[in-house]
Amino acid sequence: MHVWVGTGALSALIAVILGALGGHDGAFDNPSSRRLFETASDYHFIHALGIIAVGLSIGRLYGWMIQLAAGAMLAGTLLFCGTLYGTAFFGPHPLAFAAPFGGLLLMAGWICFAIAAFQRREP
Repeated sequence: MHVWVGTGALSALIAVILGALGGHDGAFDNPSSRRLFETASDYHFIHALGIIAVGLSIGRLYGWMIQLAAGAMLAGTLLFCGTLYGTAFFGPHPLAFAAPFGGLLLMAGWICFAIAAFQRREP
């Protein structure tokens, strides 16, 4: 449990730091980059809290599915938010194709969390 809670807390810290960096006037030259950054920041923080929630649920919910939920949320955050942050700060790049896969992983994480919540805890 503590590993995922700590990972989520560190992810939230990084979201706050990046939010502070990108939130200043003049951080972005165009509105498109600002929108990308805001989307990344919103999703990053929401999923940091999601990882914490999953971590707190370990032991109460179905074992491997809850672990999968946390891993998918972390990987999805790295791919989706990381790609959007990179594009917002540095412009288009060859790894931009990873964002949709990251989004799918974020969805998969929530699906796994829901499945774990509806499963009966094994003795």
